[in-house]
Formats: sequence, C-alpha cells, structure tokens
Amino acid sequence: MDKTFDPIARFERYLAKQGWWTSELTKAMEDEHRKVVRAELKRQEKLPLYGVETLFEDTTKEPMPHLKRQMEETIAHYNRNRDVYEKK
Repeated sequence: MDKTFDPIARFERYLAKQGWWTSELTKAMEDEHRKVVRAELKRQEKLPLYGVETLFEDTTKEPMPHLKRQMEETIAHYNRNRDVYEKK
C-alpha cells in the first residue's frame, strides 16, 4: 500500500511530528504483538478441533436456504480434503 494514503502510517507520522511517537516505539509494539499472537496460536493449536459444521451455528434460529447450501458445500469440501485440514 502506498504509505501516502495508509491511514496508520499517516497517523504515525502525525504522532512523530508532535513528538509523541518514534520508530522504536513502533518496532517494540510490533514485536510485542507478534509474540502475543504467536503464543495464542500455539495455545489454540493444542486445543481439540471443532467440527466444520460449527461455522454455521449461531447464525439464525433456522438457517436460511442459502446458508444450508453453503454448509453442505463446506462440509463436502472439508470431507474431500480432510487430510489437508487435519495435518498435525
């Protein structure tokens, strides 16, 4: 993305001009967030897998026809490619 129009980069430049932010703070924040995300991914990978059909729960009381069709297609796709999704 062009840094000129990137709202985060623009805001960071504004904060730096005000003396409220530095590139070191950006680097430290990115490193910290990267550690947190990786730790959470490792934790999640140890949990049991949910069934693919759970993607369609909690949508509506009775699924609409297009959601039923999407669920059937998703489950069929998952079953055809189970070995790819269940690699450990």
